[in-house]
Amino acid sequence: MAEAAQAPTAACEAYQALANVLAFRGDLAEAADVTRRTLELAERAGDVEAQFMAFADLTLNSAYAGQDDLAGAYEDRAVALAERIGSPTALGYLAYVRGERRAERGDPEAAHYLQAAIHAAEQADCGFIAGIARHTLLTSTARSSTEPEAALAVFAPLIDHWHGFGAWTQLWIAVRALIETLARLDRHRDVAVLLGALWASPSASPVFGPDAERVRRVETAAREALGEEFEQLRARGAALGDAGAVALVRRLTREGLD
Repeated sequence: MAEAAQAPTAACEAYQALANVLAFRGDLAEAADVTRRTLELAERAGDVEAQFMAFADLTLNSAYAGQDDLAGAYEDRAVALAERIGSPTALGYLAYVRGERRAERGDPEAAHYLQAAIHAAEQADCGFIAGIARHTLLTSTARSSTEPEAALAVFAPLIDHWHGFGAWTQLWIAVRALIETLARLDRHRDVAVLLGALWASPSASPVFGPDAERVRRVETAAREALGEEFEQLRARGAALGDAGAVALVRRLTREGLD
């Protein structure tokens, strides 16, 4: 309707929202198609900010799809546009995108960009960008930590942050990283319960790409360690509901801190 009414800005926003929904569902190819349509409209309207967001989203979609070379090409376009815009918000989101792309491939340079994103976002008083950058920084650090027991503590403020925002998609992504950390500690019973809660939650987005492979690995390890008990614990987790799962996660991440 926005296109029919010759309102390209509104159409861009609608397409961007649709692309985000598709990406969270794991429909990366369709999300990319919709984002390219967004880009066409933004270029037609001369909307530099919408063009920047489209290239940023295409960078992330390509990175999540394992197409890093393509992600790099889109990133270059996003960098040029962010520099034209020059706002702390645009520069902060660009730094997040650059960090997220590198974290996806396990590049240690990710931390540099994510820290820059947090700094720029906090200057612009943009809590959401600061939150997603801090999220990737903390979860990627926890995955690579040589002390997984100590890494548990980093999840407590992250869970509180997303719960306070009501951002359930990001909260469950953080829980997936927590599950991996628990698996590294051979805490397979906690893993089984949290997997049950994750799989049963209507608020959790589908798992795809490298995340799906990581979840499969921890599930396999837990099933092998627990045998028939795995399904009992999974069912217990499924019965928790979102509120019960958050309460459990808070307890697990604060053990030994109080």
